[in-house]
Amino acid sequence: MKKIIVLLGILLPSLQISSQTVKYSIVEKNPDLYKKTVLSIDLFDADLCVGATLGMGLRLETQVANFVPWVQYKFSYLDGNNSDFIDIKPAAGLHNQKLLEIGSTWFFKDKNTDCSVKVVLHSQSSSSTSRGVTTTTTYSKYVDVPSSKKSMLGVDFGLLRSMRSIELDHSLGEDDWQNPWWSYETPDGSLHVPIFDAGSDNGSTPQPAGSQWLPGTNYNSNTIFLGLRSRKVINTVINAEGWGKKFNKSITDFYFQLMYAPDSKLETMLDKNGKEWILVPNSKKMNRNLGWRIGLNYKRFNFLQATVELGYKPGPKIKLKGTLDNGFYLGIGMGFFIGTKHRFLSNSQAS
Repeated sequence: MKKIIVLLGILLPSLQISSQTVKYSIVEKNPDLYKKTVLSIDLFDADLCVGATLGMGLRLETQVANFVPWVQYKFSYLDGNNSDFIDIKPAAGLHNQKLLEIGSTWFFKDKNTDCSVKVVLHSQSSSSTSRGVTTTTTYSKYVDVPSSKKSMLGVDFGLLRSMRSIELDHSLGEDDWQNPWWSYETPDGSLHVPIFDAGSDNGSTPQPAGSQWLPGTNYNSNTIFLGLRSRKVINTVINAEGWGKKFNKSITDFYFQLMYAPDSKLETMLDKNGKEWILVPNSKKMNRNLGWRIGLNYKRFNFLQATVELGYKPGPKIKLKGTLDNGFYLGIGMGFFIGTKHRFLSNSQAS
């Protein structure tokens, strides 16, 4: 527990804010004028789900009447499942993760309410080290401005296509010598054999040529998702005497989605002699058809954004027991966005 407290002291800076009496004029306080057409670019996108990946992401969304359709594409340039040590794999090799998502939100509730908004005038950070622990404190001066915020509630729906690789590092125990979850089969069905640990079978059972205990293959999953989304918008700009133009602009999305996918199709593999093999599950439970995710997207300062997602993804399992092998998912994305206040149809046009 003590180590956790010390680590948090290093990673999480403290924040001290103080209010200040300042003369100012309000330039803008209408949350309806937030950016409704946005291109988001994540320069950092990390994904932990049956292996770790690191890549980039693009997302384009706009508003059409009460709907906000979007298209998102992610690709990884580093993928922990694409290993050079695997020699039983598809003819084209293992590919890094790619994700294509097409969806929309139907916002059935949209309400503006008056509120007090904090607008920061100045921030300054300082660091101090005590007993090997470095603490960073940020001091901020702000003013409370009478303004308004937008609260929106909607339904998410769409399709997610996932293209990724899977590595059967089954991590057998000391008393295990055979993979109980997966087997090898030739495409014509003439040969069906279990996967043995290295050297345990002594060559008595036909096996693919190469590291037969560590195969890898690619698979595609088409996933349907449905859920709820909450959006909060603040769009306040002031002209403060002695400080110039300052603003508090933010878009906060919080969402929860249920996911469904049929069985994932695994690609045929080749061994070192060029013979074809496929992986077949020994149980119908070796594929996750259902999943979920919960996420938070935060846009700030009119150009920065970050996303955090947590959940379970549909797809093939490596083994029946084990949280990290059964679809546990953690995603983190950080980058910037550009956009415009324009949208395709206003409420009056839509009606």
